[in-house]
Amino acid sequence: MTDPSTLREQVRNRRKNLSPAERESFSKNLSVRFLTQVRDYPWKGKVVALFRPMAEEWGLQAIETFLEETGAKIVYPKTSGDQMEFFWVSEPSSTLWTVGQWGIQEPSPRAPKVDFSEIQVVFVPAVVLGPKGQRIGMGKGFYDRALPKFPQALRVSLAASFQVVPSDSKIQIEERDWDQRVDWVVSSDTEFRNENVARFLSGQACDDSYRRDR
Repeated sequence: MTDPSTLREQVRNRRKNLSPAERESFSKNLSVRFLTQVRDYPWKGKVVALFRPMAEEWGLQAIETFLEETGAKIVYPKTSGDQMEFFWVSEPSSTLWTVGQWGIQEPSPRAPKVDFSEIQVVFVPAVVLGPKGQRIGMGKGFYDRALPKFPQALRVSLAASFQVVPSDSKIQIEERDWDQRVDWVVSSDTEFRNENVARFLSGQACDDSYRRDR
């Protein structure tokens, strides 16, 4: 097993060394790869959790715009202490945002809180991803603590190819009891998905058992 801290540092260094133009290109291309597969899905009224990225992360602007235009209800995370909750932002492009404890844009104090049970899709930031949806994040554990509170939601992560450990790699991502997997990894040149993607696209809630080895 490869230590998560080692993998995190290696991949973050590569991601940080990208130019702004390269980062923007990755953001656009990854968003397009996701959107081309879901444009015909009835998004109106669906509750989708996005996030505002850190400087080194991929932006979700194209996905945000698409969801806003199709009538989805977009929610964003806000952290307090070691916990994270989600809040509805009616017009992401024009909302006044605040800066949270980690320097990330968060909804203003006036934004209404959304119950975890309402969320149907969540985009999960990641540093490293594996072929079974294994995920290494930034190491603070916010998503690992929050995701078990809404197992019904489809979990999606976008990643450059250098962030993804292929199924035939000698590298094995070490998982701890509290680590949470994602359902759909959309990468620059490949993707991995479990059965929850088909469940979601057919109108069913996700099943947490598909996120465990069988």
